[in-house]
Amino acid sequence: MNNYSPFDFSEEEITVAAAVERLLSIEIEFTRECNYRCPYCYVGDPNNNSREMSPRQIDETIRQAAELGARKVVILGGEPLLYPRLEEKLALIKACGMRAEIFTNSMLIDDAMAQLLWNYRCRVVIKLNSLDPAVQERMTGQPGALDIVMRAIATLRRVGYDDDSLLGASSVICSENLNDIVELWQWLRENRIRPYFETLTPQGRLQQNAHLQVSPAAAETV
Repeated sequence: MNNYSPFDFSEEEITVAAAVERLLSIEIEFTRECNYRCPYCYVGDPNNNSREMSPRQIDETIRQAAELGARKVVILGGEPLLYPRLEEKLALIKACGMRAEIFTNSMLIDDAMAQLLWNYRCRVVIKLNSLDPAVQERMTGQPGALDIVMRAIATLRRVGYDDDSLLGASSVICSENLNDIVELWQWLRENRIRPYFETLTPQGRLQQNAHLQVSPAAAETV
């Protein structure tokens, strides 16, 4: 796989950064609000926003990260596209010489949002846990979730997201999709979408949905 320097780091870059105590990237939440209700989400109560950073704190964090050598800001949530000052923060990230990587459920990606993300050359990582409509719906709590993400992919393609340097998919490995993981991986690679697969962490809503977890031994049999 090619190394796209604004977002990905070689082993040598990581070793050097660690030796001189320099950052390469940071993760930040602009908001904890979300329009999905994923049963494995680490945010226990999306309506409790008391721990959200203020706009000023976000700005200070971005600037400090740049001063410490970071090249990438990973924007998580909640749903980042719900944040009303998103463009303002993307502009600051760019002004500080960094690039933004945004993890989104893709529901709010229309032509205007896709163009905004493309203008800042953000890497966009969409939520896709299964190609089975029923599974994708159960894993997001959103009716029609698979259709939503497929429309978002098409919309992103139209503005320029045509390879995996800037387009990825975030997928969790769980009991719902365990038997479909290989098919999903192959589909993503064939469609020039970078896979981000991860195991579940027992926190947030997953504590009430423990049936979704799979053992390492079970995952190895796939």
